[in-house]
Amino acid sequence: MEDIHNDQILKFKNEMSGMPKAREGKVIQRYNIPEGALEYYFIPSDQVEEYENAHSRQEMEAHKKYGTQLNRDGF
Repeated sequence: MEDIHNDQILKFKNEMSGMPKAREGKVIQRYNIPEGALEYYFIPSDQVEEYENAHSRQEMEAHKKYGTQLNRDGF
């Protein structure tokens, strides 16, 4: 499966807890070919290095292992 990445460093409101507290980390954008849609994942700042290492080793599920899928309206 081929993925297209567009990485950004952002702060966003933690939609999972509904708290207004901003968290630092990295939001990645992936194109899901079978679904024909963009997906967004948040990688917390304390796991960005592990994600980057896994991504450089071409681990296809690194975004799921280290991140949380976001609703586009969540950031």
